[in-house]
Amino acid sequence: MRKRHAGLRWVQELPPGWTAKPLRAVASCRVSSVDKLSEEGELPVCLCNYTDVYYNEAITLALPFMQATASADEISAFRLLPGDVLVTKDSESWDDIAVAALVKESSPDLVCGYHLAILRPDPAEISGEFLLRCLQASCVNHQFQVAATGVTRFGLPRCALRASLVPVPPLERQRDLCKRLDRALGEISALVAKKQRLIELLEEKRAAAVSRAVTVGLDPTTTTRELGEAYWREAPAHWTATRLKFVLRGIEQGWSPQCDSRVAEADEWGVLKVGCVNGCTFDEAENKALPPGLDIEERYEIRPGDVLISRANTRELVGSAALVTTVRPKLLLCDKLYRLRPGPRITPAYATLLLQSVPVRYQMECEATGASGSMQNVGQDTVRNLRVAIPPLEEQVKIAEWALAQSANFGKLAAALETTIARLREYRSALITAAVTGQLDISKHEKKMEALA
Repeated sequence: MRKRHAGLRWVQELPPGWTAKPLRAVASCRVSSVDKLSEEGELPVCLCNYTDVYYNEAITLALPFMQATASADEISAFRLLPGDVLVTKDSESWDDIAVAALVKESSPDLVCGYHLAILRPDPAEISGEFLLRCLQASCVNHQFQVAATGVTRFGLPRCALRASLVPVPPLERQRDLCKRLDRALGEISALVAKKQRLIELLEEKRAAAVSRAVTVGLDPTTTTRELGEAYWREAPAHWTATRLKFVLRGIEQGWSPQCDSRVAEADEWGVLKVGCVNGCTFDEAENKALPPGLDIEERYEIRPGDVLISRANTRELVGSAALVTTVRPKLLLCDKLYRLRPGPRITPAYATLLLQSVPVRYQMECEATGASGSMQNVGQDTVRNLRVAIPPLEEQVKIAEWALAQSANFGKLAAALETTIARLREYRSALITAAVTGQLDISKHEKKMEALA
């Protein structure tokens, strides 16, 4: 159970000359009523919406704002100005409330949208930059978490927002802290980006190594022959060049009835979502619950050993394939997935690796159809007619085992990098809290960055 008065110890620990004041004493607070609907007789506006704030720390004119309309009174009341701080006042979770963003650029037609509050700092008390950091500090945000009310969706009352305490140092101190904090946070962001790029490079290296093994084998001394394809120039001479349909027993498409917008419970029937095969691994959590009362098409139930491939997705993800190794009962194949049934000449594991290889991915991307750049489709005939080269079964097993070991090794390296990224993000939050409560120590920061580099 959350305690209403926990987390306010920082008030007694503020440095001399600092005070803790209710938000209403340092900034005005307005809750927007401008919705996304366009009405005749209203003026056109650019609408800064919930997601613009949730996913961006800074609001600039480079963001793709929604076009909407608002009355003259609404534009006057909710027009954004540089230095304003926007706060999300609703969330599906009580601990994800009051995400803040600073308005750095604005225009006469940029208006704050619904589900957001505008905090306009009193320039004699607090700067927008420092107020942003205050709202991001865990000690301040804790007050919003305990004040949020709701059951399935939580909201932050305006009175609770205005009554929350924020630390207020002298203005010159605020400016100095923001400059030092911005530099430190920039260093953290750069290091996070570097670690993320390393993870991407690891995945590219893993995928390239596995793809090469599937296309030319593991023995560099083996005799090869030309295949005559730009995307698959050669293969071991003893491999069989063929089309995928000649090594499959069949291919089927699933079923997608109207589902609930939630994950199925362990004892409920669910239908897989197309994202269950993204990332080359099967994710059974990517499913939606079937509503009660439907006649279940049990023939579409997923089983270990199934080879799944997406038939509809973005160009980068269409044709993504994964092997089902383990799966809970009562999950069904959806109509945006194909299930391939390998014949006796190819193992399920090797069939999956083949579908993930560069030559096969290239063929599917070339044959994908669709008017929209965001959604492409691969037909069953395209999958059946994929040109492939198949090694003997014994070699397929060795290649699959090697690929699994390679993925495990790369996975360990990526997991270590992910752990470091998580620590950096935790440290970022702690650094913001330390800065706005007067506890920032740059020398400690430098040592911490060395440890996390």
